[in-house]
Amino acid sequence: MEDFSTIPWSRLDAWGWSFIGTTLILFLVGGWRLYAGEATASATIVVEEGNRHYRMLIRTISALSFIFIFGVLFSEDVQALLYQIIKPVFKFFKASNQGSFRAENMSLMFAAGLVAQLLAAGILLLLAQAFPGFIHVQPDGNDRKKLYFNRADISRLGGLFATCSCLLAIAALMWSLFAHIAAKQGQNLPDDIQDVVQLVAHWNGPSWVLSILFLSVTVGAPLIEEIGFRGIIYPSLRDAMPRGWAIALTGILFGSMHGNLAALLPISVMGAWLCIVRDRFGLGTCILLHAMNNAWTVFWLIAAPEIATKL
Repeated sequence: MEDFSTIPWSRLDAWGWSFIGTTLILFLVGGWRLYAGEATASATIVVEEGNRHYRMLIRTISALSFIFIFGVLFSEDVQALLYQIIKPVFKFFKASNQGSFRAENMSLMFAAGLVAQLLAAGILLLLAQAFPGFIHVQPDGNDRKKLYFNRADISRLGGLFATCSCLLAIAALMWSLFAHIAAKQGQNLPDDIQDVVQLVAHWNGPSWVLSILFLSVTVGAPLIEEIGFRGIIYPSLRDAMPRGWAIALTGILFGSMHGNLAALLPISVMGAWLCIVRDRFGLGTCILLHAMNNAWTVFWLIAAPEIATKL
């Protein structure tokens, strides 16, 4: 979030003002939900049945497996291999004839990333079928609740999404204030926007290429990141340390993975809050909320890029 003086108020169109209005509404609704305590889980976790030592062993193995699989599938060599495997498929559907060489290159790059995300998630899910407890899916707070998507649950999901938006806005404001104070002290902190945000906001390529990126951001990323961080890393840490520390550390690890200092605090806050959501509502709700947040962000980056990249 940048200084308000840098926002191009005079150039905002209807989409820009719509973005400001909906953001403010989400902030107020999310803030009320936080105040009312309806969007958080109690600190008490129901003790799991079974052998604790076996559970800790399985979760340690699952955490190491996630790190290994993620590292291998997203390494430069494997991404290059996936790129070459996917290329004939694109040519078969004559996708290579739609647009420039750069557009084809980017589409293959996004497709390789999406395939890697789905492959990593698929491998982890297969391992979960073979080893019970490999991925922790069910809610286990003492006020746990599964969402069945009736009218009340859809309303609750909307409230959770508003809370997520509110927390992201508060964290972005805190970072902006910290950066401003640091600048007054002569320390200019990096304020670069995430690469994917810049790419979407300034997109001028074919829409079919952007659709591949959209699938990666709204399907692949939420699936593998939530399985890895809320389904594997967080339960493993929670077994080894107090819950509060496990939540904070998972959030920091999640934020650090995105590799952008300016976005570290907001993404870390979101990652920590999703741990609380997982305890109360389960892993599936975390995946859905993550996908909703990413889809919402992409929509506004396309519809109102000038203001969406600044707020």
